[in-house]
Amino acid sequence: MQEEKSRLKEKIGIFLLALIFLISGLILIKDKEKPIKYVQDDTSTSNPTTAVQLPVQATTTSDTKPSGKINLNKASLEDLDSLPGIGPVIAQRIIDYRTKTGGFKTLVELKEVSGIGDAKYSKVETLISL
Repeated sequence: MQEEKSRLKEKIGIFLLALIFLISGLILIKDKEKPIKYVQDDTSTSNPTTAVQLPVQATTTSDTKPSGKINLNKASLEDLDSLPGIGPVIAQRIIDYRTKTGGFKTLVELKEVSGIGDAKYSKVETLISL
């Protein structure tokens, strides 16, 4: 009887350990799906003892996302191409549109460019300026 209880406790312990490993693995897999975003805090009211600011590294490759906001009325084709969901063809359409209309008056006006709908606009709206 005592031996059966001991084996049962051992089996329960192994089961619980396996369950913990399984749950840990699922949590790790789920966390990999979430992109990590680093935001530089430029506000003067931040407390330097509690806020951690990460250095912003400047890069010259077009594969990276822009570090600052891109001005729709002044950006080059390469700058526009660096925006998520905007390739060289749509970047050229943006330049053609601003040349034709004399520039963008509002950010939402970007949706008037062929190939930019609500989904693409929502990806870039925080990365652009006038």
